[in-house]
Amino acid sequence: MAFKAADRISRLTPSMILEIAAQARSNPEVINLSVGEPDFSTPDPIKDAGIEAINSNFTRYTAGAGILELREAVADKFSRETGIQRTADEVVISSGSKHALSSSILVCVNPGDRVLMPTPYWTSYPEMVHIAQGEVIELPTSQENGFRLTPAQLEAGLATDPRLIFLNSPSNPTGAAYGREHFDLLVPLLKESGIMILSDEIYDKLLFDGREHVSLGSYPEIRDQVIVCSGVSKSYSMTGWRCGWAISHPDIIRKMATLQSQMTSSPCSISQKAALAAIGRPTAELEPMLKAFQTRRDRALELMTEIPDVKCHPPEGAFYLFPDVSAYLPPSHPGEESQGRILDLAHYLIEEHKLAVIPGMAFGDDEHLRLSFAASLEEVEEGIKRLAQGLKKYKA
Repeated sequence: MAFKAADRISRLTPSMILEIAAQARSNPEVINLSVGEPDFSTPDPIKDAGIEAINSNFTRYTAGAGILELREAVADKFSRETGIQRTADEVVISSGSKHALSSSILVCVNPGDRVLMPTPYWTSYPEMVHIAQGEVIELPTSQENGFRLTPAQLEAGLATDPRLIFLNSPSNPTGAAYGREHFDLLVPLLKESGIMILSDEIYDKLLFDGREHVSLGSYPEIRDQVIVCSGVSKSYSMTGWRCGWAISHPDIIRKMATLQSQMTSSPCSISQKAALAAIGRPTAELEPMLKAFQTRRDRALELMTEIPDVKCHPPEGAFYLFPDVSAYLPPSHPGEESQGRILDLAHYLIEEHKLAVIPGMAFGDDEHLRLSFAASLEEVEEGIKRLAQGLKKYKA
């Protein structure tokens, strides 16, 4: 059938991450370092809360914005951690933080509005803007500045009269995390501009070397400009439960709740009860997982330094490495799509060396690969060994 899709859909591209992950799962010989989810199980007390919700028949629609006790718990947690008081009417529960991010865009961005997007970005960010028929303005970052946006870059972006900016800390795919010393330079510019700020903080509990998360929501001067999105997927190994939230001004939250009510009716009742149990658990229970990720990160960086001509910024958070492999790529030619080079390399690695990684073009970059260390230490070691072998042969 010659089906003509709506223009807003025609602009979207399928998820390269899901495509490569599916290819990896189909071959047991492949070392899969493409995944973006913890390789740990959901803790038993959280699973028990979900089971109890089922057994007690808590299986019907909830309020469109989510159950009150979960919104209160999220607000209390945020208030404790940031020192900025928030209440339940400033929280909307969503079907995952990705849902909260996309709802935020649909509520804030009109057709033609410009959205600032530091690159590398998470693969779904530009697609969310395209659905809203907005225009993406890329702000390239680099390893030299820790993959963090500089004040000069932000000023240049603000000169384009944007409606909103995406910020993600810790970052997927780079692992870069903004400290207060970084945000202190950006927040005055954001405040003066009046721009909306969409802060993706889903990896807020996954930080290394004793770092502590700094939320953009902790700055009172931009309280009414910022939308903080997070959830339970990464910190509590609950990616399949699909439960997240957004925190912002009540006027914004009400609009998001209205949008959700017409699109999903409400978040999953069972998942909300599990999420309530999750955020009520002591943070000390996260330490074994964080310690494992730290060990894997350190070992992965050690092995990466042994590969000639590969540069890799040490990730401060999340569970990804984002090495620069440009020295192994063929030169680009005038008129040639440069991002195709990194895609060709990723295909070569999975086909010839049985290693699944994500090419940087999924994140707006044409010189890097993303490797996840959300895998066993043995898999991480073998995967980087295969990467080294593959790069050497690819360049030969």
